[in-house]
Amino acid sequence: EDTFIIFNQIVYNNMSSRTTNMVMISALVTTAVAGILWMQTQQQPSRDKSTRNEEKKKSLSMKELKERKTNNKKAEDEKNDKALELPEHLQRKLDKIKRREEKIPFLAAKSPPYDNIFMRDPQGQTLSTISQKKAKWYVDKKKLAKWVTPNTIQLTFEPKARTNDAYHITHKKNVCVACGVDGHVMRHYVVPYAYRSLMPSKYKSHLSHDIVILCPKCHLLCAQAYQERMKYFDDVLRTDPETAVVKIINFELSKIKSAAMALLNHKNKLPQNKTEEYTLLIQDYLKSSSELTTEQLRDAASVEHRAPNPDYIPGAELVVNDLLKNENEEESLSEFVYGWREFFLETVQPRHLPTGWRVDSPVMCSDH
Repeated sequence: EDTFIIFNQIVYNNMSSRTTNMVMISALVTTAVAGILWMQTQQQPSRDKSTRNEEKKKSLSMKELKERKTNNKKAEDEKNDKALELPEHLQRKLDKIKRREEKIPFLAAKSPPYDNIFMRDPQGQTLSTISQKKAKWYVDKKKLAKWVTPNTIQLTFEPKARTNDAYHITHKKNVCVACGVDGHVMRHYVVPYAYRSLMPSKYKSHLSHDIVILCPKCHLLCAQAYQERMKYFDDVLRTDPETAVVKIINFELSKIKSAAMALLNHKNKLPQNKTEEYTLLIQDYLKSSSELTTEQLRDAASVEHRAPNPDYIPGAELVVNDLLKNENEEESLSEFVYGWREFFLETVQPRHLPTGWRVDSPVMCSDH
């Protein structure tokens, strides 16, 4: 205000001077501009601080919003996972399948089941396909054959037996006979090995017809059906239930074992009366009244409470013995084998069986 008063006085006192007027006007403009700039300078820090606070507040709110969205998503995912949880018995089944799949590489055949080495007679006629191991036996060990090609040997003697069966002389694929998958495959006995191993040699020696290839998945499905059929045979032939028990349990020793394990592993958690009861039980078993040592408890915990049942008869033995009791052994065993071949076809419904595989193929080796 003082500036404006001084300026007015100068104007009124020097109106006659044009130059003075111009100077005064310039001074007035300069003073006004300086005042405006000063006022802006005073207000700017306040506005900058306010802006920074607002930006900080906005940044915090965005961070909180992002965290809130993340937490909401986690909660929603947990809710969905909980909603998708299977019943306990189904989850156990899935876990079992997962463990089985992890074992597939260890259970599968380590090399292709069929080597497809062709064996020919001295005239060059194909007799059969054999394994690499068998071919080396003829050539290297017995000197009864020579290599003609990398996958063919030729006998140096005239064989006694011959066959024109397509199954024995054609190339066989290393694929699952049911679904055709290759890779991890395993051998499957059309007639269960438990029975086959108990049959006379002439029904299993040099007979590969009833050994086929399945993938683990098809093998599992087939094995389950096989177990049911084997159980049926067992139930029909077993007249004495006692012969089905593999081991006889001694329940007195079982109590001793359980009591000792409880004292070894959970003594601090047991009620006083249970501790005394278990201690007396073991002392009575050991015929000792002194305080039990850790070594004595370990001995009691390792006691064998199961003993082999001398009357036990395996189901497979029961079945094969019944077959061998028949007057016409060959007929009864042949019908038994044919029955398993038909059951295999019905169960697996194979689409990739080797050429020449058939239900009525001979069940006895031609060498016998």
